[in-house]
Amino acid sequence: MSFDSVNTLQTAAALAAKAHAGQTIRNTDIPYIAHAMGVSMAVTCLFGCTDPEVAAAALLHDTLEKTRLTGAEIRETLGPRVLHLVVAMTKDDGYAKAEYWERLYDEVWEARLIKMADALDHLDCPADELPRRIKSGRRALELAYSEEIPIQTARRVLGEALASAVERATGRPTLQ
Repeated sequence: MSFDSVNTLQTAAALAAKAHAGQTIRNTDIPYIAHAMGVSMAVTCLFGCTDPEVAAAALLHDTLEKTRLTGAEIRETLGPRVLHLVVAMTKDDGYAKAEYWERLYDEVWEARLIKMADALDHLDCPADELPRRIKSGRRALELAYSEEIPIQTARRVLGEALASAVERATGRPTLQ
């Protein structure tokens, strides 16, 4: 990994940690930054994407939606491509959920990969949240329609995780 790659990831991690300071994952005491780190780790370690800008965007994927961090700050610090990927992940309160998913479906594969990693990380949740997380995970799986190796890897990993989540939620094994 090059110095620039490490610098990009360190900068994104620091920016995400500062932006999410004091936030916790819903109904837990777990710092919210753990979710952002989980998404970035899934993108790189589980799905095999080695692009530091994609990993950086994964770290920042919820910042525009859940913090005071601005797009201008992301662009200034990490560049327009990282900003584009973060904006692609951001739900706009003015739009319906269906429009958000339609917009994501038409996005570049890297943005879709981040959403799949987000859905994967959200499957590690309390049992009462599983039905909602499974539904979102299935929607995210629909984003795996292209042939890039990280997307195909994500399809397999997320599919297996969804099957396991359904088993946890229902108590019944699923066929894959």
